Amino acid sequence: MATNVVVMALVGAVLAASAVAALSTATATTTVFPKGWTDLYQAPYQNNPTIMMSLACIEDNLCYAPGATNGQGVNIFNFDGSINAPWNPMQMDVTGMEIMILSIGAGGTAAGATRMSIGAGGTAQVPHGVAGGPDIFGGLVFLANTTTWATPLAVPFTATTSVAVDKETGLRQAFPDELSTTNVIWVSTDGGFTFGSKNVSGAPLPTPNCTYIRYIANPTPDVIYLTLGNFPGNKDSRGSDSELAQRARRLRKSPHQPFSYKRHEHSEVVFDGKGGVRHVRTSALQARAERNAKGPFGSSSSSSSSGSDSNCGYSAAILKSSDGGNTWSTILQSTGSWYPNEIACSNATHCVFVAEGEETGAMVYRTTDGQNFELTLHAPNNATVSRFLQTAAISPANPNIVLVGGGRQTQSGTDEGLFYGSEDGGVTWTEHQKVEFIVEAMQISFGRDGTAFAVAESEFQACTILRYNPNGPVMTPAPAYLGNYTQRACNQSSPCTEGCVSTSLPQNVCLQMDGGGSFMSRCDMQGQVLVQSAYILSTTCEGPAEEQVAPLATCLNGNSNSLEFFCGSTGDDDALTTSKLSGFRAKSIRKA
Repeated sequence: MATNVVVMALVGAVLAASAVAALSTATATTTVFPKGWTDLYQAPYQNNPTIMMSLACIEDNLCYAPGATNGQGVNIFNFDGSINAPWNPMQMDVTGMEIMILSIGAGGTAAGATRMSIGAGGTAQVPHGVAGGPDIFGGLVFLANTTTWATPLAVPFTATTSVAVDKETGLRQAFPDELSTTNVIWVSTDGGFTFGSKNVSGAPLPTPNCTYIRYIANPTPDVIYLTLGNFPGNKDSRGSDSELAQRARRLRKSPHQPFSYKRHEHSEVVFDGKGGVRHVRTSALQARAERNAKGPFGSSSSSSSSGSDSNCGYSAAILKSSDGGNTWSTILQSTGSWYPNEIACSNATHCVFVAEGEETGAMVYRTTDGQNFELTLHAPNNATVSRFLQTAAISPANPNIVLVGGGRQTQSGTDEGLFYGSEDGGVTWTEHQKVEFIVEAMQISFGRDGTAFAVAESEFQACTILRYNPNGPVMTPAPAYLGNYTQRACNQSSPCTEGCVSTSLPQNVCLQMDGGGSFMSRCDMQGQVLVQSAYILSTTCEGPAEEQVAPLATCLNGNSNSLEFFCGSTGDDDALTTSKLSGFRAKSIRKA
């Protein structure tokens, strides 16, 4: 009696990952992290909060991050910095306010939500911090003790996209107020229990009506720095999101739009996590048509965003106060082709800030006298790649170590995280290694010992946490597996246990999908996942691709069967070999 062997691309099946294989059971105290960035979690990041845009770390084993998941609302979590660290929701003593329940619309993660900001300092035993943003409990909360966030005393409803908290004690906190009709900042000296406002006025701005506060640094009780700016077509000039990040998100396929895996047909791909269902529903042909109409990096028109003020072009300014925010001076201003993002300072005179522009690319400026900034890193855009830098941080343990992060997009639509590091205080820079599956670094935060963490968006429209170890051994490549991978298809009624047939498929070989299109697969042994790129519009694995992953040795539920994937020997001698797959198309193959 013949047996059906179902061989299919990941994208040809509707998968619901029932579990995510752990990378390691070791904790942060026993794991030897290599020097550089390490992803603490595993794709497709189903067990993480879907939306995370900021984080604040006190120690190498204590960080805080506001996070949200569709239908579950917003909370603030702590985690210990270990591999697959659990997310621990904290207590919220928030009077007179209800936790906001999000409905994440098109855009999915950061693109569909207002930035949530957080800062923290002090010690693990006596921490202090503040978190804000319209998505967090009505606007603002402060860390009342080791377990609880509470509402500050007598602070009006505020919205912020940037928070500055001193690392040593956490008692000094400052943030700009986006809801104010004028530029205003709020400051606290008691750990967030009370705040007072300061007007940012008197200092000249390049375009006063459309140059808004973006980020804040408060290195000493008296010294405060602000970056202000705008970019063309920015509908919300005060938002901290970057121009090129917005454009990259518009070009990326939303997790809430149809995607055509078969020509003239529509199907859904679902990764079902806890509240983090990923529905892919956007037509690839339509996406390509929109991309061709806009050009490889979106429209370059200054009115590319609906509702934008056509009179507002690029502007940039750095403001400084030396008396705690009572008076201000403009130490840098520009109306050229760029605008600033985050600023970080190690003391009153040593600061760096990151900047970007559609024509100029990614930049880092540095000052050592607190007055004059020099350009020390310029990664320009060109016809094939665009770059942006969003975040900057300086190590409190060693101010010579500076990290910046953002993203880049290629002409073909590929997105990758972008990281640079400096070990001489921001004079010279080295680009760090690519981190698999990461498309954008949202924010970097150092612990007191010099370990850094970054919250990052992945290509799966879900977020993860990266860890940076400045003192570990040099990172070596993960062991490569060059052989075939194995797909086991079993009955759905007895998942991955009965009626199983195995099929052996080659890595890095272009195979055809049923109904048109092609795909290639590879084994990621470090991430313990199978990575598959589907080329919907090409039979030769060329052009734009949609990338999917499946955890290895994990039972996955499909439309009509269950699936497992293995890289390496499975002990199944009955697996079909590649020699029997001549002319393979991803559909049923019969085996006698």
